[in-house]
Amino acid sequence: MLPGSFGPGDVESLRIFAALLIPWTLAALVVNLVLPALFALGRARLVNVLSIPVVALHAVATLVGASLFGIEGIVGALWVAPTVFGAVLLAVGAGARLRQAALELAADALRFGLLAAAAFGLGFVLSLAVPEGAARAVVVAVVGGILYLGAVRLAAPGQLAVLLGARRAAS
Repeated sequence: MLPGSFGPGDVESLRIFAALLIPWTLAALVVNLVLPALFALGRARLVNVLSIPVVALHAVATLVGASLFGIEGIVGALWVAPTVFGAVLLAVGAGARLRQAALELAADALRFGLLAAAAFGLGFVLSLAVPEGAARAVVVAVVGGILYLGAVRLAAPGQLAVLLGARRAAS
């Protein structure tokens, strides 16, 4: 998987796939944030009840995506089932506070998304001084990662403290 082993068409496909996977990543994050809360509330049974409809929805969305857009449609359809699953889990878990929970999640997603875009965008700009290849990707990852972690420390100290506290408690 060295950069030189891909042709221009392969690179373009990978870029398209990466962009198409952004909504899936966001949906997967919502599911992973809500599942522990539902388990703590004693609502784990809901996950089992929804499993077959979610798999069926995934299959249908994948078939529709494939028939409309080929392989890109398959990758693009990956977000559908986890988004519906996450929305149902969030609605059940938040109950009457759904609007508040959804707004808080949206605000956090926007805040952390903008931080990531700025950090890794600056990493990309700085990487342009490096010859094209693996070194450029390393510069983006290292610079972007350092900037993002520093920005999170400043922008969300409370959430970071909770995360680190939970990590210490688990070890």
